[in-house]
Amino acid sequence: DVYKRQEAFIASILAGIKKSEREIERMCCGRKNKLKGESGQSHQVDISFIDRTFEEPTLVLIECKRCTRKVSVDVAKILKYNATDISLNPDYPNQILMIIVSISDFQDGTRRVADYEQIRLHTVGHGPPFGFDYENIIFVGQVDQFAVNEYTNIVISPPSDGQ
Repeated sequence: DVYKRQEAFIASILAGIKKSEREIERMCCGRKNKLKGESGQSHQVDISFIDRTFEEPTLVLIECKRCTRKVSVDVAKILKYNATDISLNPDYPNQILMIIVSISDFQDGTRRVADYEQIRLHTVGHGPPFGFDYENIIFVGQVDQFAVNEYTNIVISPPSDGQ
């Protein structure tokens, strides 16, 4: 039952990615999604894909946490280590975007590590469709101190001549 709920959570996150208008390749997910790092160790990642819409191809790694407690700092630390090891494997782009998606909040230590390591944290609703929008996550990462929830619309426009 817990596994089925996690799979439904991941499927909802995947839907938020697929509806974006980005050039996505090699999307994989689930318990069997393992990417080998330069160390030779395989790392399980809930969702991974290559986004070719960025200036350089970018490997996107997403950890999905469907728990009621705040997400532990260990999740961010492990994701950072795994991402570094994977990025050194020449089979993958060396540009990496790390995201942790959760239905609950994050510990203060998780936020500190995520901020320092450039891991994007995203809280979604507690039930389907959860409200994950990959396109919003991408733009939010380019704006300082900005929170996004499932009801936020973001408009990006060039500065006016008067600035």
